[in-house]
Amino acid sequence: QHLDHHDAPSRLPITKPLHLTLPAIAIGVGLASTQGPLGLAAAAGLVAGYLGYELAHVAAHVLVGDHPLPSLQAWHLRHHLDSGRAFGITNRVWDRVFDT
Repeated sequence: QHLDHHDAPSRLPITKPLHLTLPAIAIGVGLASTQGPLGLAAAAGLVAGYLGYELAHVAAHVLVGDHPLPSLQAWHLRHHLDSGRAFGITNRVWDRVFDT
């Protein structure tokens, strides 16, 4: 699906399909729940972070001309020109760390 997304970045779905993500989230939350409240809090944070990541990814493709962080949007869209670079969608930190 990632390769299809690179071939047509604006074609739906931009995010990963729910039939792939929901089971993984459910399993992760289920496993985390065995660790008590701290495990559930960690799982909630990971789910919120993932949803924020997906929202930022969709925004990079949909909010052309209206993106609140145009330099971050341009950074992500660079990734579509060279799939070995500019992986950052929510920030550039790991691209700097790994020199991508």
